Amino acid sequence: MVSNRNLPDVVLKQSTDQMIGLPSSPAISATINANGTYQLTLDNSVSAGILKQASHYQVSHTQLDPNSGLMIYKYVPAVDYTGTDEVVLSTIKATSVARTGCGSGQDVDNDVTYTTSYTTLKINITGK
Repeated sequence: MVSNRNLPDVVLKQSTDQMIGLPSSPAISATINANGTYQLTLDNSVSAGILKQASHYQVSHTQLDPNSGLMIYKYVPAVDYTGTDEVVLSTIKATSVARTGCGSGQDVDNDVTYTTSYTTLKINITGK
């Protein structure tokens, strides 16, 4: 049985630009050309989402990569846009640890722990 006691607290949003309770997160910097594409593999996450959406994009979403089975984030800037953009991603990973029951029985139970992490992606979009 999976318990939600280890699930992360919900982040409350006042607007797309003001968030309450967002913890500090590691930052990744990337540079792409105008009209280019950036893709980030999000390891073995169970779930991924966007806490703060980019401001200047055609495509900015998370999805399951059909080839690798891993979650990815994909970004394509607005047409001919140059400048900077920023997105905050949230990933949830599940860790399962098997433990045996007490007494003479061979009961096995799994404890599942959910860990949420946040990543700030800073994208610099340069001229063609």
